[in-house]
Amino acid sequence: INSDHKSAEILDIDVSLNHNCFKTNLFDKRKNFSFSCIRFPHIYSQLSTNTKNNVIYNQVLRIGKICNHITFFNNQAKILYDDLRQRGYTKQSFLSFTLKAFKSHPRVFKKFFISKHQFVHQINMAIT
Repeated sequence: INSDHKSAEILDIDVSLNHNCFKTNLFDKRKNFSFSCIRFPHIYSQLSTNTKNNVIYNQVLRIGKICNHITFFNNQAKILYDDLRQRGYTKQSFLSFTLKAFKSHPRVFKKFFISKHQFVHQINMAIT
């Protein structure tokens, strides 16, 4: 879906051109639906704890791969956190598996030019 000649949504990526620089952010067409969609399992579902925790881990990785600026990442992490809180996930589990993704896949996050300490601080600020 092209909104103008300097931006487009491709699959789940919002790509825009601003001052001759590409910016990539997460795009979720479900946000425009007139009804709500359940995207994640409830914490009390019958799925294994490992499967539910991997939801956090894998979504954080997905956001990290798509977003090319830390501000975009933090905004999308906040949206993810809010969605997961509504499904019963805790702040501690969110932070724990977000940090695990950061430490396990440093190449995904190195484009943000931040240390582990800065990353944790920014995530804490974004979700508070």
